[in-house]
Amino acid sequence: MGDGAGSVGDGAGSVGDGAGSVGDGAGSVGDGAAAVGAAYDPGVVALPLFPLGTVLLPGGDLPLTLFEPRYLELLRRLLDQPAADRVFGVIALRRGNEVGPNAALDLHDIGCAARITHVERAFPASRGIAIETVGTRRFRLHRLDADAGTPFHTGEVEWLDEPEGEDPLRWAERVRRDVTAYRSRLRVRPLTVPDEPLPLSYAAADAIVLAADERQQVLAANTVTARLRLVAGLVRRELTLLDHLPSLPDTTQHRTPSPN
Repeated sequence: MGDGAGSVGDGAGSVGDGAGSVGDGAGSVGDGAAAVGAAYDPGVVALPLFPLGTVLLPGGDLPLTLFEPRYLELLRRLLDQPAADRVFGVIALRRGNEVGPNAALDLHDIGCAARITHVERAFPASRGIAIETVGTRRFRLHRLDADAGTPFHTGEVEWLDEPEGEDPLRWAERVRRDVTAYRSRLRVRPLTVPDEPLPLSYAAADAIVLAADERQQVLAANTVTARLRLVAGLVRRELTLLDHLPSLPDTTQHRTPSPN
């Protein structure tokens, strides 16, 4: 990461006692389902943004390694806040790179808030600072605020509700059944399936192998029922593909820590 990595020292030093476990207010990555739909202030608000080539879903965990000075500054500012307020927005790139002078010029409209749950104090400063986050709630990006005066991107965003739509319970039962079958076919650890349709609609998508554009469609679905219907079709497709694949897919590909 060149200059960004070289400047990690000062940024890392400013993290101070905030590193390590975030504390009781933040919960844990394993409690992702409880984080779905977390309450935030209504209306259009300012939110620091972290453009990435991946899509975070509410309830999902996302490890990150911070190198660039602007994101180390973001981390420093967030660690000055109460644990529950250590939130930034993860928003996927339509195209382009995560770093460099032309980064983050073309963003999707719908993103997901990420709450910091852990900062790795033992991570060597020369390699960046590792953090763990959990997705909480969707937002719509209205515009990037060029006048925010922050070294990192700041957006004007609106928090999105999660309307149920028609008959989510019927689709939830189908998704629960097929995701359980999918995980069994892969011979991986069984998924603890949420009971409620809303967290299930995200947890099921996180449990299968999807391309970034498919994960974005899941995130952007207008209702819980529409999302469950979409996920049901994707899970059914994956089950069909398993019948024809000579080897099993990597189910952890979207959880690789993403350096900036």
